Amino acid sequence: MNPYQPPGNPPPGQPPGWGYGGPGYPQGYPPPQAPFGSVPFGAPSPYPPTPEQAAAARRAFAEREISDYATWSLINGITALFICGLFPGPFAVFRGSKALRLIEQHDVGRQHAGKAKAGRALGFAAMALWLVGVAGYFVLVAR
Repeated sequence: MNPYQPPGNPPPGQPPGWGYGGPGYPQGYPPPQAPFGSVPFGAPSPYPPTPEQAAAARRAFAEREISDYATWSLINGITALFICGLFPGPFAVFRGSKALRLIEQHDVGRQHAGKAKAGRALGFAAMALWLVGVAGYFVLVAR
């Protein structure tokens, strides 16, 4: 018998098809199958999340969003106060206010409230100083 020829009929006493894998599988082994009901790694689950999992995901997303808004509020407030006044100031106020509103709405991320308040205060201070500077310019120089 030639070992390089595909098998013909199964040996006597063995049911047809058993022990002979499909194309690409070694002879004598059935093709591998996933266990019943299993999902391959990395595939989305066929079941919806439980209410607890959905709530935890919403809280985690809200806390990340609060952290981002509070951090950018502080960065914009510092930039407005020390570099370019008017333009980043309103962004600092908006982002700080949004972060504080999200903290109250979702009841998470309270550790970021200080950054949000500081960024909002720096934004207001930068805008006020810019307005005082413009008013002073018109009073002193543009007579």
